[in-house]
Amino acid sequence: MKGRWALVLHAALVVVGLSAIAVGFFVIGRGPVTCRGLEMHPGDTCMKSTYTSTSSDQVQSYEQRQAAAKASRPSVIGTGAAITAFGGMLWAAEIRKRRRSGQSDPR
Repeated sequence: MKGRWALVLHAALVVVGLSAIAVGFFVIGRGPVTCRGLEMHPGDTCMKSTYTSTSSDQVQSYEQRQAAAKASRPSVIGTGAAITAFGGMLWAAEIRKRRRSGQSDPR
């Protein structure tokens, strides 16, 4: 039973990683630019928030917020690839361990 859960959890990790990759490619940087949930349009500005306050002295334009969203895509895709690779390695190691111990049937 323990080995089955390990395989399921490792496979879930791979799915999470692949989902992050898909989000990076198909979601981030596409669609409307927003400022705290409100859609922005060219010429609009947004007060940049910080960890401690919802507004600061820094202002971002529509174009800056759009560029920032697009710039985060490689980080999300890279993180997703790392998670996928890690989950895949754990899954493969579990399969190898099962084969060595003679547990071919996961039940």
